[in-house]
Order: sequence, then C-alpha cells, then structure tokens
Amino acid sequence: MCTYRGCRDFSLTSRLTAEHEAIVNAAGRLRTAIGTDPAEATALLADLRAAYTMRAAFRGE
Repeated sequence: MCTYRGCRDFSLTSRLTAEHEAIVNAAGRLRTAIGTDPAEATALLADLRAAYTMRAAFRGE
C-alpha cells in the first residue's frame, strides 16, 4: 500500500517500513532454518535480535 500511496516519501515512515520488513524477513528465514539448519538458525536468531534491538533503540525503549 505504501508504495503507491507515497508513504515511503516520508523519511520516518520509510524507515519504519524498512525496519518492519527486515524483521518480518528475518523471522521467515529463521522459521525455515529452525527445521533444516540449527547452526544457521542460531545466526539468524542473532540477526533478528539485532533488528529488534535497533527498533527498540529508535523508539527509546
């Protein structure tokens, strides 16, 4: 929706959308790796935690 409505033209909305997409994509990769590659899942969990930490820091939590 934001693509055609121009929401990403606003820096804050664009940043929040990019962070949300990164978290969703990392969670999907983690979900896949859990059943197939435990070592990869561990690394992906670290990536996901970093994305959440970055998000929390932005929000002042």
